[in-house]
Amino acid sequence: MDYRIFHRDNNYPTTLNTEEIEQPYQALQAFLADIPCEVFRQDLENLLYAQFKPFGWKEYGAPANLYRTCYNVKKLLDILWLINTCCKSKDLQPELSYTERRKMQQYYRRSFKGLFNSTPTDIEELPQLDPYLTLVEFFNDISLTVWKNSINLWAYMALSSSYMFFIDEDFFGVGNNTLIRDYRCISGIISAAYQLEPVKLDTAVMQRLSFFKIFATDIDHPQSFEEMEIKEPRMVLNYVHFYMDSRQLPEVINTWRGMLASTDHWHYHTDPGNVIFIKENLVMQIETAWMLLLIEGDKTHRVRSNAKLVNPDFFPDLNMEEQSDPFSVIEQFFDSQNLCVWTELLEDWIYGSLTDKNEKALLNSRVTEKTCNQLIKLLQALYLINKRFD
Repeated sequence: MDYRIFHRDNNYPTTLNTEEIEQPYQALQAFLADIPCEVFRQDLENLLYAQFKPFGWKEYGAPANLYRTCYNVKKLLDILWLINTCCKSKDLQPELSYTERRKMQQYYRRSFKGLFNSTPTDIEELPQLDPYLTLVEFFNDISLTVWKNSINLWAYMALSSSYMFFIDEDFFGVGNNTLIRDYRCISGIISAAYQLEPVKLDTAVMQRLSFFKIFATDIDHPQSFEEMEIKEPRMVLNYVHFYMDSRQLPEVINTWRGMLASTDHWHYHTDPGNVIFIKENLVMQIETAWMLLLIEGDKTHRVRSNAKLVNPDFFPDLNMEEQSDPFSVIEQFFDSQNLCVWTELLEDWIYGSLTDKNEKALLNSRVTEKTCNQLIKLLQALYLINKRFD
């Protein structure tokens, strides 16, 4: 199979399970049922403001609040993109373009009435755009992937990491008018989502929706790779070494687990982005292991003769048998849980660690000491695969 279809610059839903993809209108209703429109829009506004002030997330409680907003926006965009792509004709065209309508609205509102004292007064406001036309315009202007990448950047800026200390908003481009435009567009599409009336799904629509099930969150596939990384997954093995000493990973993972059982720790911590960084690196390493097992797992590997490439300090948790056959560690890892289950577990884990609540239920049921040990051994096996095997 050509896994390049899953590279992260392609447009496809990344937050929906199989059932939600099959029935996007039902998924939309269920998703919006517990979030009033004005609350959702206010959450988005909070996320916007948090980017412009150091430690701005503290004004909105624990960092989980802003992280959840990012996730909610991305999930809403996925659902609306499916509806726009499969369930409604893309031939719909508004009478005025987005730019034209925006300028007309500015004109009619006449912020500087002293300058427009001779303009008509009988037109109060332009008619509201049909919500389906809003979807067409929204995704025709900017693609789904670009919208979600923008939201990810919002999260990085709002919940900055210690290694980003010298990276400011100019680096991410959030200090310009594009950010405000994006905010207004996303706020508008949130409002449109609450106004959508479902349309009947015929056989052709159902068949097209069925195609997107291969991207469902409950189906095993890589989600975090660029196209070149899918072609050569081994290049990803070095990423985890860039910002941390890999010998400290066992301590990092166990400390992360400990955050699930503590309370009020975000009153003292200032860099929740570090947790996001750890989670994203672990996801990439797990997906790399999954890809390597498919591509190379059944091959006979030759041990390199250059022993200087291997540092024993990086794999203290592997026994001699596992050191000689690190692919067996990967097999055991995915025998215990599928790739999609591991990905879901890490998503729950990061949200739980970003709260100020004691997440004992999650700690006891899913993220256990065994879970941490499996992750640690997987990373050490990947180190050996990277250093010792052709």
